[in-house]
Amino acid sequence: PWYACLVILIPIVLMALKFPAIPVLLIAMLYALATTMPGRTFKETREIFFGAITEAFQMIAYVAMIQFSVGCLMVAADVPIVKEAMSKVLGPVLPVTDPLLFAIFMGVLAWASIYRGPFALWGPGSVLVIAMMAVTNLNPLYVLLMWSVPASLRIGLDPTHSGNAWTIGLAKVDANTFATRAFVWRVVLGFLTTLGIWAVCPFLGIPYFA
Repeated sequence: PWYACLVILIPIVLMALKFPAIPVLLIAMLYALATTMPGRTFKETREIFFGAITEAFQMIAYVAMIQFSVGCLMVAADVPIVKEAMSKVLGPVLPVTDPLLFAIFMGVLAWASIYRGPFALWGPGSVLVIAMMAVTNLNPLYVLLMWSVPASLRIGLDPTHSGNAWTIGLAKVDANTFATRAFVWRVVLGFLTTLGIWAVCPFLGIPYFA
């Protein structure tokens, strides 16, 4: 029935009223089950309920673990002894002391954000950002602007990104063909964009160094 579709409004409204997240989700689930139950037995409804919980956990477990890990790393990276250790290990390896070298570094490797690679912010890249922040003397805003490039490239040119996957399916384009042809654009756009950010920062009043 049409009123079952109102379930999407329940979390929005209740969260806006400062209700706790878990009870809000449970209320929404119970509403969805109650409004769609006619025509099903109680056993079938129960199986759908627990099946939805299991499937949802499988879908969000990866993201939840990333968020948990990133939170731990953010706290740890702010500890002086950890900062000192990271500076000794990563400082000589990462080009995070020269603005131009950093722009070239990010531009050359921006394509590595696809398939949740090492430069994907929602993935291993989140750890790399924290490591860079701990050892760099560059302006954090400048660092984050550079990291916006691989994040943007992944949204537009990663064949595994949901929007791109749907578009590829609708256009009936082979995913491997898309990935191969898009690779050149990822490299070129990534390099040009990071160099562009480096070039315009002084005109925008964004200092290179903290």
